[in-house]
Amino acid sequence: MAAPIIQVQVLGREEAERELLRLIKSMPAASDKAAKAGSEIVRAGAVNMIRTRGEVTGTRVTKSGTEINTYAALGDPIAGQLTSRTGALRASIRAEKRETGTYAVGPTMVYGAIHEFGGTTEAHTITARPGHFLRFAVGGEVLYRRSVQHPGSTMPKRPYLRPGYENNVGQVHAAMIKSLTAALKGAGYI
Repeated sequence: MAAPIIQVQVLGREEAERELLRLIKSMPAASDKAAKAGSEIVRAGAVNMIRTRGEVTGTRVTKSGTEINTYAALGDPIAGQLTSRTGALRASIRAEKRETGTYAVGPTMVYGAIHEFGGTTEAHTITARPGHFLRFAVGGEVLYRRSVQHPGSTMPKRPYLRPGYENNVGQVHAAMIKSLTAALKGAGYI
C-alpha cells in the first residue's frame, strides 16, 4: 500500500500577500515596531562600517613574533570601510520614523552622502567660526588662518549605509518577521 500523500498549495499568492499587507497596515503599532527593529539592525551595520582614526582594528605580528594591535589611520583605510578623523559621521547615523511602518536610516552630517556615493566638491572658502582660527600643517609648519580657499576635490565611493543593509539583510528580515509574528499572536491572529 502506498503512503498517503498530502499536497499543500497556496492559491492566489498575490491576494494572500495583499491581505497580509492590509492586515499589517491595520496594525500601525505592530508595523512601526517591525520597521524599527529592522532599521536598528541597518543602523548598527552602517555604524560598524565606519572606523575612527586611532580605533583598534585588529592585530598583527611583529618581526620578533609579538602580537600587537593595529589602529585605523587616515590615509591607511581598512578595505571596504570608511575611516573618519573624528567619528562625527558614525555618531550621526540615526534610524527615524518617517510614517506608519516606515523608518529611514542615515546620517545627519551633510557630508554623509558624498562618502556613500562619491562625488566632486567645487572650489570653496572654509571659514573659521567667529573668534576661532583654522589650524593645519603645511610642509611641517603649523599655520593658523581665519579662512582658506579649498580647491575642490573628488571623493571616491566609500559606502557604509548600503553595506549596513546588504550585509545584514537576513537579520533585518528575521527581526521584522519576529516582531510582526509577536504582534499577530498578541492580537489573536495566530
